[in-house]
Amino acid sequence: MSLIAALQLTYGHAYTATEDVVRFSAQGRRQVRLDGFSTPQIRVLDVTTPHRVEEVTGPITHADAGYSVTVRTRRAGTRELLAFTESGICHPLAIEANTPSRWRTGKGAQVIVLSHGDFLGSIEPWRARRAQQGWSVAVVDVADVYD
Repeated sequence: MSLIAALQLTYGHAYTATEDVVRFSAQGRRQVRLDGFSTPQIRVLDVTTPHRVEEVTGPITHADAGYSVTVRTRRAGTRELLAFTESGICHPLAIEANTPSRWRTGKGAQVIVLSHGDFLGSIEPWRARRAQQGWSVAVVDVADVYD
């Protein structure tokens, strides 16, 4: 019979970026080397406390497998770090201005249809048919729900 109350496994870990991004935990004030970056413009952020993000800097070197950075956090304890290059940052496909809606100020409806704005036109025949049947129908762009 075997009984294990707790098990702690400690091992060396290679911190290698995938598509120029790596998120990892490290013990504070210990040196960590991060490999696998495609450019030398590497940024490392300590994101342990989201409202107090700190940039961590260190020497950047070039090797056969790309670029590496060696950093040491300023604070003690287990730290959550995020390392990335510009190519590892996600950018939005589009940014659209919000047009405030007034759908909440209207009269009540018996049926509410939530739809993506691209499909509102195709719902109109259905809404008109229900209106002919005596139903009050509100068609709302799902983006307006968040106003």
